[in-house]
Amino acid sequence: MKFRQIDENASQHVGTLVMEKPNVSSILTTLKVISKQKDLQKGILIHDDIIKTGLIEHNIYVASQFITFYARCGKIAKAKNIFDSL
Repeated sequence: MKFRQIDENASQHVGTLVMEKPNVSSILTTLKVISKQKDLQKGILIHDDIIKTGLIEHNIYVASQFITFYARCGKIAKAKNIFDSL
């Protein structure tokens, strides 16, 4: 499983592969940053990768951060879908 780490200083460079298995702390930190930036494109890329790990279904903190992210980006239906899947 590859994880795309987002370079906070260069928003145009999305998709730099740096880790094989991201830890929960790095995922939460990255989601907090892009949530504040309301960067939907980056969040969707991360979400696609995280779905494959199963962390959303098994970690309430990761799921909660994705709910917050989508809500801040105005994607309330997407946030609700994640909430309903818990």
